[in-house]
Amino acid sequence: MGSLNLSAQVDYKLWLQYAKVSDSKLALEYNSNINGIVALGNSETIQAASKELQLGLSGLLGNKIAIQQNIDTENVLIFGSKSSLNEGLLQNLKNDF
Repeated sequence: MGSLNLSAQVDYKLWLQYAKVSDSKLALEYNSNINGIVALGNSETIQAASKELQLGLSGLLGNKIAIQQNIDTENVLIFGSKSSLNEGLLQNLKNDF
């Protein structure tokens, strides 16, 4: 009789799996376009989301993505509630649509 090898995730990784991007060209493009994460706001929800984005992107891209404070840095992922955006960012968003 053959053996059966089963494994299961037992924590939050059950649904949040961040396997490294296997397409090297795509991974290089992502890495050149995401230099960091900027979270706007200080709520517990924003802090948790920031850490999860860092964990997920770091896993997907194979290198640590820094959490930054400066929104003027190029190629950063900025997130937060609309109420946390300054007027300049709101205007840029309007111009993009």
